[in-house]
Amino acid sequence: MGIEPMNEILKHHCSRKVLHFTQRRTHKWIQNESYEDYMYLVERCLKHEKEIVSPYLPATTQDKIIQVVEHELLQEKASELEGKK
Repeated sequence: MGIEPMNEILKHHCSRKVLHFTQRRTHKWIQNESYEDYMYLVERCLKHEKEIVSPYLPATTQDKIIQVVEHELLQEKASELEGKK
């Protein structure tokens, strides 16, 4: 098995783990926080994820993980966030 298939496996595995963790976190946030506080937590979370993955993962994998987190934090919760404004 070459390096490219291994990178894809790593990217997929990391993305799934981050997604599950983010889903649990956002479920609590969306129920307990105001819109402003939720957006602040989103900003902090994205910054934290970037700091965690940057030393260990290739740029393409980092980008994929950040996309997964952004999607879960913002797009998946968009209708619930609108109700909090």
